[in-house]
Amino acid sequence: MPKFSWYWSEKSHNAWADVRKMGRWKFILYNGVVRWGVPMFLVMACSPVFFGFPYRIQPTGYYWVWQPLLWAVIGFLYGLFTWSASEKWFQKYDQ
Repeated sequence: MPKFSWYWSEKSHNAWADVRKMGRWKFILYNGVVRWGVPMFLVMACSPVFFGFPYRIQPTGYYWVWQPLLWAVIGFLYGLFTWSASEKWFQKYDQ
């Protein structure tokens, strides 16, 4: 039985064992792009337009094209990093 650390507990290990069954690409798209990228787009791109927070902007058509693409790419990278880091810790303690 491996000795788990404070940042990767046995509970985390077992939870990741279930999550990884969905597969890498589904995890990255769902948790990275949908669950992280979309909320970040709404807060970071839509808040200035609709609520003037933290400052008001007048968006152009180009703004509505590159902002969703930007947050989708960043969400993808976030999901990829999360998958890679979690998989690294899982492999370390799975042996």
